[in-house]
Amino acid sequence: MATVEDKITSAKAYLLTRYPFFGSLLSRINIINADTLYPDERVKTMFTDGKNIYYYTEFVKKSDLQTMNFVLVHELMHIILLHTTRISGRIGLVWAVACDYAVNSLLNEEFGYVPNFALYSQEYSNMTAEEIYNKLVEKMDAKKLASARLQDIVVCGRNISKEELSKEIEEKIIQDIKHWKPVSKEEEEEIKTLVKSVINSLPPGKISARIKELIEGPYIPKIDWRILLSKYIEPSFGNTTQTLRPYKKSLIYDDIYLPSNIN
Repeated sequence: MATVEDKITSAKAYLLTRYPFFGSLLSRINIINADTLYPDERVKTMFTDGKNIYYYTEFVKKSDLQTMNFVLVHELMHIILLHTTRISGRIGLVWAVACDYAVNSLLNEEFGYVPNFALYSQEYSNMTAEEIYNKLVEKMDAKKLASARLQDIVVCGRNISKEELSKEIEEKIIQDIKHWKPVSKEEEEEIKTLVKSVINSLPPGKISARIKELIEGPYIPKIDWRILLSKYIEPSFGNTTQTLRPYKKSLIYDDIYLPSNIN
């Protein structure tokens, strides 16, 4: 009889063959048994702390290959998209819901499947977690936003009644955000280096354009427009720091003169 470890290995092998980007990354990420590390959690499925993936034995035992693939890659995407770090002062629960919508929308495009216990809405297709977060905030009135109850956030996101909201989904997301920890700068660079190395090792066509687009967001450093502009302007003026005397014949207005030219 296959062990839990065998099932996880089989899932990684399947992904390596069918979805080499996901499979290659999962083979290099720590996947840790949480049974003894976090025995008191009410919803025992899988979660991430931003660096590692944790699983519970019973969840793996009862899950089929399709569910295993989805949940493993779901947690992987939280890691490589740096969701635990990109929160940037946002309301934690709203951000966690936005990240789940973003990841599950992407995986629906990749796999053509979303488990019935996962947060998903077509409204958020092709949107980043930041864009979805802003949408959720717009839908919530000030009182709901101030209290930030998960029930209200998810109902706003999915357009469902509170009675339809699974208690398991609610507890799972609250549980997830508790484990999320911003990664250090060094750890962030390690994750980025790993992802870039996998991308570079794959032949063309083995990673979808949508995934590349999402990854480029947090991975390409943002450059201050003033620094970028100065690269094109400064050569026109040379590198002199000399203070120039005013050119008396270039009076512009009210004793304002242009500087003299230097030959």
